[in-house]
Amino acid sequence: MVLGCLLIGVGIIMAFCFAAVYDTAVEAGGQHVNNIGLEVNRLIGVICGIGLAFFGSGLLLIGQMISLRAQARRTADALEATGKIVAEQDAEWRKKQAPSMDDRDLPSGHDRRPGAVSPRSE
Repeated sequence: MVLGCLLIGVGIIMAFCFAAVYDTAVEAGGQHVNNIGLEVNRLIGVICGIGLAFFGSGLLLIGQMISLRAQARRTADALEATGKIVAEQDAEWRKKQAPSMDDRDLPSGHDRRPGAVSPRSE
């Protein structure tokens, strides 16, 4: 992303320098004449500067997308790990709270807890 920002800045400065500062006039016989070769160099400089800025923008956007995908992946991994921990804790809690299979098979009114009195023994 840093490279993209750097290229955008260099491209803008380059295009501005060629468009505003680069002089295409030469003196010939006491007159100022526009040199076609210098005009072409100026045009090429502006086009290269703009192209460099666009290329930097593309790199910046690609860097942002990669960064967002990596952040989403880290968040998903963290949520998955948290979900596994919660699921394990929930399973342990359910084992403690749920009656055993033997208790479910008993007729109603019977209790196998230690110290519990069953209706038949009374």
